[in-house]
Amino acid sequence: MSIARTHSPIAVTPVLGRMKELGADLVVEGEWRVAESISAVDEEVERARRAVGLVDESARGKLLIQGMAAEALVTAAFGMAAPAIERGATLTGMGAALYRLRHDLFLASTPPGGGKTVTGLLEGVSQDGFVTVTDITHGRSEFRLIGPRAAMVMSKVCGLDFHPSRFADGTARQTSVAKTRQLVVRRDAGSQNAGVGARLPAYAMLGGRASGRYFWDVLLEAGAEFDIAPIGQESVRGLDE
Repeated sequence: MSIARTHSPIAVTPVLGRMKELGADLVVEGEWRVAESISAVDEEVERARRAVGLVDESARGKLLIQGMAAEALVTAAFGMAAPAIERGATLTGMGAALYRLRHDLFLASTPPGGGKTVTGLLEGVSQDGFVTVTDITHGRSEFRLIGPRAAMVMSKVCGLDFHPSRFADGTARQTSVAKTRQLVVRRDAGSQNAGVGARLPAYAMLGGRASGRYFWDVLLEAGAEFDIAPIGQESVRGLDE
């Protein structure tokens, strides 16, 4: 197994400048500088529950696991059956998830700084087939739309069908969004213990870092008619309570 890591010398997200312009309260999380809050937290939570919030989650860990033996590796490392193509599964106890993009390609998504734990589990598995694990965290932006109007915003910038019957929680598909290549992952917000229908629909989009600022601005423009607003990390945690 080969593990390649590509890191920026400074752990900042591609929209840090936008956060500063908004007067966000910036903190360090997992060696990244992120927006803890942008406006009053109760207002941000209310916006996400009523309309739609946009949060910068570029600091989340992103590991690509690729190779003909990738399924065997993740099964042994995480003690679970590999998900179906374009579906994801929770990695118990890590706050992370594993998504299968192709037969031979998986994405592990972790909280900020959590990539080391996942990498350690992968490195601890002895197996014969060649698998490449690449840390792409610093090369990708990751933004998430959260709220009952999130699908409406997505439909303005992407041609996929976001009806729950076609794009359920845990779905992951690579596609074009606002003329950029993105991996769209439905990762609903709110407590996992909430009742049916109590969680908020949410769509994370992972794309090239270089177009991150452009993409952020496009999402805000597309969501203007749906009362979109940027929200911070503390508000996302509040939604999970």
